[in-house]
Amino acid sequence: MEALPRDQVCDVNGRLRAAMERGRNALAGRQNFTAEDVRALLEIVGQMAPIVANMSKLRSVPQIESELFAYKQNLIELREITENLRFMLVARRTRLASKLAHIKAVGSWTTALNQTR
Repeated sequence: MEALPRDQVCDVNGRLRAAMERGRNALAGRQNFTAEDVRALLEIVGQMAPIVANMSKLRSVPQIESELFAYKQNLIELREITENLRFMLVARRTRLASKLAHIKAVGSWTTALNQTR
């Protein structure tokens, strides 16, 4: 029975590392980090809730202790990646707002020009 939580933690760690790689690629501009990626992260982390709730018991099992430590390290790295993604999205939103304001100004200018003709 102890192998089951270890296998689950190994699976979660692998999927978490893959999701973090997608986040790093998004930060580097190589791909988009979508709402679906966020939902996948929530699912991955949610799968660990029952295991984390029993972490004090599981820490005594040497085979799972290293995986739990890796999970903790992954979460620390994930926090940094998600903070950087948030900053990137705020910057994009600001650029889009600026472009929208410019488009509205051009529209107003065009309207004014058409009324003077």
